[in-house]
Amino acid sequence: MPSDSSIAVILAAGQSRRFGEQDKRLHKLPNGQTMLLAVYQQACLVFDLVVVVIRPADRLEWLGLPIETRSIVTENSEKGMGHSLSDAFIELCDQVEYEGFSTAAVLLADMPFIQTSTLKTLEQQASRDKIIRSIYQHKDGKKTKGHPVFFGRDFWPNLKELKGDQGAKKYLSLYENQVSYVTVQDLGVVYDVDEPESSMSFKLST
Repeated sequence: MPSDSSIAVILAAGQSRRFGEQDKRLHKLPNGQTMLLAVYQQACLVFDLVVVVIRPADRLEWLGLPIETRSIVTENSEKGMGHSLSDAFIELCDQVEYEGFSTAAVLLADMPFIQTSTLKTLEQQASRDKIIRSIYQHKDGKKTKGHPVFFGRDFWPNLKELKGDQGAKKYLSLYENQVSYVTVQDLGVVYDVDEPESSMSFKLST
């Protein structure tokens, strides 16, 4: 694996309590595709390897993912996104199969509307000594920080220590001066599907 290879880490182990009884990951988008599969297939178009972080009881087949999908099982998903991220980066740092990757992009399973061109733009600027994050520019000039976030390999060891339910938010605040922001006009980087109706209203928001 070339030393500049990138890996996508899709966080799909959350509890999704605001989504009701339906499994958010299996929610169907307007095009009939399930949300998790849409995020996975798009990532496959850009990254050298895609890994999905799932719960212990999950099975790839009923999540609608190809049987050959690479996965990382987190035992701590109920404790919050920070724990899931920690479990993922412990494996990325410790397993020899991931040694050739210089950057990891953290994608969320409930953000299926990010454009492929946006992922490619961010991926092209990533490197092992940088943190790259998208930022959405609204029509009124306002800017909102978005996803995904690309973590260079130099930062992976610190991500093994994450805890809580805010993911890498606290970590990004601590290292704000080392984050490079890439401004995009892609609403998908800030649009997460928290409720079933959210996926239907996306086009109305663009």
